[in-house]
Amino acid sequence: MVDYEDKLTSDYNEAAFQISRLQNIKLQCENARANGNLIRYKWKLQSFEIELCADIERLDDDEDDEKKRYSKKVEKINNQIATAENSKNIKKMFEFLMDKEKLLRLIQEAAGKGSRLRPQDDDLM
Repeated sequence: MVDYEDKLTSDYNEAAFQISRLQNIKLQCENARANGNLIRYKWKLQSFEIELCADIERLDDDEDDEKKRYSKKVEKINNQIATAENSKNIKKMFEFLMDKEKLLRLIQEAAGKGSRLRPQDDDLM
């Protein structure tokens, strides 16, 4: 585990570039999914996972329950994808790939790199 409080922080914030890369990866995932190219979809989701790896580690550091850690959830779904792929169960593989994409999007949101939320009554002012 990394102790983030004792580390130096870069003056350069790379978050905007990462969000742009994530958006590009999500578009490529959508394209692969729409075309039924599950292998390309799988590898694009792997890129998505790599982009979020530091966030996964940081979020996991805040979670005491091992079963709730994002790294465990990602590992589990990666194993399910591999099992479905090895057994040539295309339907299951597709379902697990979509589950992984949903999970990665939730991780992106939890990391603060998703949508920006604000109170609904802000529009009234």
